[in-house]
Amino acid sequence: MAVLLREVLPFIFLLVPGFFLFRVWRARRSRIADWRSETHALPEGGFVVELRRPGEHAQIVARIPADLPHDEFAERMAEAQSEADANAAVLNSRNRARRR
Repeated sequence: MAVLLREVLPFIFLLVPGFFLFRVWRARRSRIADWRSETHALPEGGFVVELRRPGEHAQIVARIPADLPHDEFAERMAEAQSEADANAAVLNSRNRARRR
């Protein structure tokens, strides 16, 4: 029993503070992370353009069906990505202003 305590207690004394330090680091990282636009293919076909930030739910900007003619698809994709980039820039500037 004494050998077990001698081997396990130091591990516990390192593990518990390490866990709390990790939680603080992760919370701080999610506060300072920037929003970014991403485009993903959907399993049922088509694409989704969304805003992502670590620790947050994705915000969908647009869903683009895959069966559109090439010209219309390219136009809608460009518009959606442009809108997502603009929204990300606004959200990131608000976050930076709040951090000051």
